[in-house]
Amino acid sequence: MQASVLIPTRNRRDSLLRTLRALRSQRADGPRFEIIVSFDRCADGSAEAVAREFPDVRTLIPSAPGPSGAFNAAARAAAGPLFIFLDDDMDPVPDFVGAHVRAHRDAVVFV
Repeated sequence: MQASVLIPTRNRRDSLLRTLRALRSQRADGPRFEIIVSFDRCADGSAEAVAREFPDVRTLIPSAPGPSGAFNAAARAAAGPLFIFLDDDMDPVPDFVGAHVRAHRDAVVFV
């Protein structure tokens, strides 16, 4: 696993599903990545819709409510060394994850 794409959400089922569909269209030769969706007090059927259409997406319900609780819960559950946080209404291009992985891999760090 090279990256973890983390998506906190609250009651935005349709836009979340569009975001997940766009992530599924990432380049086949790109890096391996997991997707984790953190549902913050959703009451619009988001969790059920994701489970039906994307059974391989990891889902969770944070114990602490609010955006920070959703972000933190997703980060704690992530397996990848690189976290990519996405809003639930983004439409990532086909090389989105690959570009992030390459940018971090190629970054020059000055100490």
